[in-house]
Amino acid sequence: MTGPPSKMLRGDNETSSRECTVGAATLQRMSNAAGTKASREEEIAFLAMEEVLGVEIKLADAGAGDKTPDGTWVDPDGTGRVGIVETTFPDTFYRPYCCQISVAIARRGGPFRVETVSTAGDFLFLQQNFVDGSYAVRGYDLAAGQLLPGSLGRKGEVVQMQGLAGQVVASPDGRWLLTLYVNTQTNTAFVHALNLIERIAICINLPPCTKCAPEALKRWSLALAPDGRTLFGANPALGRVATINLPTYQLVAESRFRPSPGGATRAKVSKDGKLLFTNGRTTWSFDPTANSVDPVV
Repeated sequence: MTGPPSKMLRGDNETSSRECTVGAATLQRMSNAAGTKASREEEIAFLAMEEVLGVEIKLADAGAGDKTPDGTWVDPDGTGRVGIVETTFPDTFYRPYCCQISVAIARRGGPFRVETVSTAGDFLFLQQNFVDGSYAVRGYDLAAGQLLPGSLGRKGEVVQMQGLAGQVVASPDGRWLLTLYVNTQTNTAFVHALNLIERIAICINLPPCTKCAPEALKRWSLALAPDGRTLFGANPALGRVATINLPTYQLVAESRFRPSPGGATRAKVSKDGKLLFTNGRTTWSFDPTANSVDPVV
């Protein structure tokens, strides 16, 4: 079977042995160990990584468990180094085709991690990691077979960001992948927003709290409204609720209430549009129309 990468990424067909066109090269899929078969998600992850790294990945135990890596490849730099691939698909959040790569390809200007693929399946969102712990969001056009210059939306300039990733929320329509980040160096929290349709990456700052303890900053929790346009953030430890308008990438409202210590925050939007959240001790309700927070008795 042959076809452009964009078609392959949409998974139009399935077979235990695949031949697919990647750039100018044609790669023949190997069968899995012990007669197993890679899942469509694993095949997509391998194709995406082959495009970015310029290697041929051999299937190992894909789809068969965690006894050995899912795939392997030989580094094309002539050193004989072997890279391994282990694909992970967590049930707790949506981060498709998340792959951990053991060998950094120096010619790409630093180690890359596939963060996700666009809704159309023709574009990769990459995270380029630097030695100081910062990262940049890069893009790889699968149809054109090239890494775009600079950070996404920055006209060729590489913009480095810093923070520890936490909760991830995805919109049901496949437009948004939203990750909560905390930067303990600046005592700030922000939402790393990826628009998977328009290929935009931007950071939306949550309400600042420069004198807050790092542990309190980690108590933010995100919840997406049913319309997919409004994102809420709640933090009982700080006594804050934030309302973000995703189409404009703006923090549009902030509500304060008496801070309350507790455990990790859990948040969800109810059918009537109110935000319900708890820290394990107390539950609150936030009414966005009145911009008010009240404890649930």
